[in-house]
Amino acid sequence: VDADVLTASFANGKVVVTPFELVVSVNNQSRVYGAVNPTLTGSVTGVQPGDNITATYSTPANASSVAGDYAITATLLDPDTKLGKYNVTINNGTLTVNKVALTVKADDKSKTYDGAVFSGFTSTISGFVNGENDSVVSGTVSYSGVATTAVNAGSHVITPVVTGLGAANYTFTPVNGTLTVNAK
Repeated sequence: VDADVLTASFANGKVVVTPFELVVSVNNQSRVYGAVNPTLTGSVTGVQPGDNITATYSTPANASSVAGDYAITATLLDPDTKLGKYNVTINNGTLTVNKVALTVKADDKSKTYDGAVFSGFTSTISGFVNGENDSVVSGTVSYSGVATTAVNAGSHVITPVVTGLGAANYTFTPVNGTLTVNAK
C-alpha cells in the first residue's frame, strides 16, 4: 500500500489508513432482437494519479438472445496491483433487448362484381430476423374495414386486425390493403 497517497489519521495511538473510493458505473444500453450488441461502456471514477486501473464491460446476451433484460457487468483491470488501496463499488448496467416490429400487410385483392361479399382475405408478414419466419407467430389475422362488407364496384380498404397475433420477440404493425371490385 502506498501510504504517501492514502489518507491517514491517528486514533488512540494507531495509524488509521482510509482507502480511496473507486466507483464503476456501467451505462445501460438497448437494441432490438437479432441485432449485435452495442459497444458496452461505463465510467471509472476515483482512480488516483499513477494508478492504471480501467474496466471492461460484458453481457451474456448475443444476437439470438430473446427480448428481455440482461446484466452488463464490469471487470476491473489492475496491471500494477493497486486495487488494494480502494473501496470498490460497481454499479452494473442493463442491456434491454427489445422486440422487432413486423409488418402485417393485408394483401391487395380484386374480383369482378357478382353481388357477393369477398371472403378470401390474406396477409403477408415481413421483417423477421435470425432466419425466422411466420412459424414463430401464433394466432391469426382477422380483417375489418369497408372491404369486409363491400359488394359494389370500386376500391375498398382492407384493414388487418393484429390483436390475435403473438410472438416472443416481435410486435405487429398493421398495413392496409385494397379490395378492388371491378364492374361486370
